[in-house]
Amino acid sequence: MHVSAGPHACQAAANRAKCVRRSTKPSGLTVATFLCLSSFGYIVCEANGRHVCSFVPATRELGVRVGVQDATQELQRAIDQCPASEQQPSRLRVMARKPLLIGAVTLKSHLTLDIAHGTKLVASVNRQDYEDGRDGMAMIRLAKCRGCGVTGEGTLNGNAQQWVKQRWPTRKVPHNWHDADCAKRTECRPNLIRVVGSSQVEISGVTLQDSPFWTVHVLSSQHVTVWNLRVTNDELIPNTDGIDIDSSFDVVIRNVTVLTGDDAIVVKTTQPDAPLQRLQVSNCTLKSKSAAIKIGSESRSNMSGMVFEDIEVLPSHRGLGIQLRDEGNISSVTFRRIRMRTQLYNTSWWGAGEPVAVSVLPRATDASVGHLSDVLFEDMHAESENGILIGGTTQSPVRNISFKNTEVRLTRQTRWRGGIRDWRPGPHGLQQDCPASAVYHCHVTSAAYQNVQVSWSAARPEWRAILEGDMRGTSFTNFSVSWDPTTADSLRQQADVIADCSHTGSAEVYGGKIKGFTSWQKHQWDLVDVAA
Repeated sequence: MHVSAGPHACQAAANRAKCVRRSTKPSGLTVATFLCLSSFGYIVCEANGRHVCSFVPATRELGVRVGVQDATQELQRAIDQCPASEQQPSRLRVMARKPLLIGAVTLKSHLTLDIAHGTKLVASVNRQDYEDGRDGMAMIRLAKCRGCGVTGEGTLNGNAQQWVKQRWPTRKVPHNWHDADCAKRTECRPNLIRVVGSSQVEISGVTLQDSPFWTVHVLSSQHVTVWNLRVTNDELIPNTDGIDIDSSFDVVIRNVTVLTGDDAIVVKTTQPDAPLQRLQVSNCTLKSKSAAIKIGSESRSNMSGMVFEDIEVLPSHRGLGIQLRDEGNISSVTFRRIRMRTQLYNTSWWGAGEPVAVSVLPRATDASVGHLSDVLFEDMHAESENGILIGGTTQSPVRNISFKNTEVRLTRQTRWRGGIRDWRPGPHGLQQDCPASAVYHCHVTSAAYQNVQVSWSAARPEWRAILEGDMRGTSFTNFSVSWDPTTADSLRQQADVIADCSHTGSAEVYGGKIKGFTSWQKHQWDLVDVAA
């Protein structure tokens, strides 16, 4: 961000920074450049109306790794001394030929940290290089700042491989710092970027890679834009969420690619009386060993006004997930123009190959849970190894959930064991040896399926039902199912609506037989304007 600054303001800033003056005339303009003669770099002021601060690290090599320079203190000093105000915001540009080892640095208001192309900042793994763990730890921290941000074409590397203590074929186990200040001792690792209590924030352009924990965490902030970002983490390390939006307002995420082990984009409320409102996510490419998009499971306050559009989900363990587990309510959620591929994987990762998994269940047997309502899935295409899973409770049924112009292709993609219903987290846990259905409902009211197509191919042994559970209150308009001959025999035997709400202990049959099918010989049946 280049912002106007007159020559007198530039001179004053240079005087405060104890700089010396040089004059040059690029492009026919007289430019006053002030070079700070200090170890932390230099400040550049241009009298032609632009104000830029730049940080060039000293050339000496420090740190424990050859070629990696410990630049934490120098960079923090540059941040603190770079002049920035509401009237004259500044950009601190970091340029380095070799990787720089960085602990925790904290930005200030009206300052954007710009990481230049080819520059790599590598996260320290030493606990003493980070702040108090009670408020979270991060490589770059934006705390109570306004008009701040992280931009550029450089790279932040979380050094995650230095955290791995065990390596299994399907999962790597990270170690954690032994620090009583951490909120969860099993998650005592730093973020790459943490935004807390801030506003008018921009995060763009940079590549974030190899994070040991949540990559970007936006907490209790407003008017935050995350765009043109690439996140690439080790797909076998847990808790490496891509972007976590937590108890914040007016957040925009667009043109982002996230390839990670844990959930790619997460929306949550980890604090009571701290709601989340107005989130827009668009034009993203996501891949995860868990959920590509997850709302929850932390839901201690209300969440509403969320729109997800034009999303591509590469092979993931779950596509779109809503997990309401706490006392907050979730409402007004739209998923539109989503293309995804979901598949089974090892059950140590949450998910079971579902394109959509929605659940409202208490986190503990004696706990209460909020309500979920007004969720729309529209213009969605999925190729999956499992069907749509929707479940609530008697006290908190799922209300007003709709699918429009949706196509789900159930096809075998892997050799991982199926027949799984994953209700984690919570006491209902992971159910195995279950029949798999195209649509499963339990404690769902006022649901609607309009212009929905389901097709089956390359049969899996657990595929047995088309619709399963309690379908009372569910309407079907132009709902069609087709299959190839390899799956016809098993599906013919399961034309009834099978009831199994076993996560609540119920096994009653509701809904009767499916209505409106044509002939089995065509391997197709249609439900048109029929409420089962």
